[in-house]
This record gives sequence, structure tokens and C-alpha cells, in this order.
Amino acid sequence: MGREAMNWVKRYLVEVRDGLMNANMNESALWLNQEGKRLSGQLLHIMIKRYVRSSDAISTHITPHSLRRACATHMLQHGASPFDIQLLLAMRI
Repeated sequence: MGREAMNWVKRYLVEVRDGLMNANMNESALWLNQEGKRLSGQLLHIMIKRYVRSSDAISTHITPHSLRRACATHMLQHGASPFDIQLLLAMRI
């Protein structure tokens, strides 16, 4: 993970996730919904659609899967090992 992404994850952990955890102290997932539960793929899809619609700069159809592919392609083009990318994409967060 790059430095910029790591900074944003750290900020999320300190400023957001702890507040969500109060609702569900047993959840181990990194990304949580407003109820403190694991962020579902369906909610993620809805959130992406909402952000795409609100942006005048994005004109293509974007899904969670297309973001996964774009991330993997970007990592491969910037020197990541195909094996490491495969492991990352297989993770359940």
C-alpha cells in the first residue's frame, strides 16, 4: 500500500471507524457501515454509483469489480508481483 493510501486508512481508523465501533465492538472488518457492521458488497456498489452520478468528470460505467481490476492493473504496471496481487484480490476484508 502506498504512503498516501496508508495515510487515508490511518485517518479513517482514528476519525471514523472508532466511532462506528461503538455500535458493534465485535466486528473485525476494516470497513464498516453506519451501524458498525461489515460493509457489504451491495452497499459498496450503491455508494460507488452515487459518487459516479454526482461527478461530472466520470462518464463510464464503474462497478466495484472494475475498480478491483483497475487497482490490480495499476499495481502490476508499477512493479507489484502478480502473486502478491493475486493474494490481495483473494482477501476478504
